[in-house]
Amino acid sequence: KQWYQRRVAITAGGSSKLILKCRIMPEFILVLLRFYLRVDKVMMRIQETRLYTELAWDYVLRDVTLREAGCHALQHFPPAILRDENVISSRIPVVENYQEKLMIVEKKKVPTATLR
Repeated sequence: KQWYQRRVAITAGGSSKLILKCRIMPEFILVLLRFYLRVDKVMMRIQETRLYTELAWDYVLRDVTLREAGCHALQHFPPAILRDENVISSRIPVVENYQEKLMIVEKKKVPTATLR
């Protein structure tokens, strides 16, 4: 189990955070990616991407969810909740959600010409 986290403060007021979690098992690979953006008195956005594949498959399943709310929709939340992406993520509306099946294509080797 591996994870990566990076937080950046925004000069105008707010923050952004990128969290990457990977689980690599003998049978499958699962990747979770969350990007959290909060701009004080403007908006909040959370994009979550999940990738899943089994090693016997020739494709990857991708699920993407985008949540977003403007400052007017966030006014009734206490500031502590707005700073915790794990709590607020289930409380702001989904504006886009889609799933894709991405095919894994093996690259064909192109013969290289020799110069004489």
